[in-house]
Amino acid sequence: MIMLGFVRRMPAKAAFIRDIKDYDREGENQMTDQDRIFLNRINKYAEDVLKDIDPQNTHVSEQLDKLRPIMQELADETGKPLEDVFIKYMDLASEQGVEAENKYREDMGPDVDLELRV
Repeated sequence: MIMLGFVRRMPAKAAFIRDIKDYDREGENQMTDQDRIFLNRINKYAEDVLKDIDPQNTHVSEQLDKLRPIMQELADETGKPLEDVFIKYMDLASEQGVEAENKYREDMGPDVDLELRV
């Protein structure tokens, strides 16, 4: 999975992402199969076009410019503005990052505080 160097949780106030009914009572987004297909399609494209880019040393705008063709393709297919596709991508990429972090923490077990003596 390719993650842009800036993915962060964005507020889900854009009506486009999905209807409010798709958010549970705590405001957590539940990614649907359709969302995963959408995100996987962009990620697969990103793996190809961003493979030689160092996300830490490449401006975000340059990274996003490389993803514009697939996002425009999705915008054309769904009839949504390009900006809406970008917002949805950012939201879903954030959710995927949270899922990956939670899985990592689950696999690693509870945090352990160690007392270090000098």
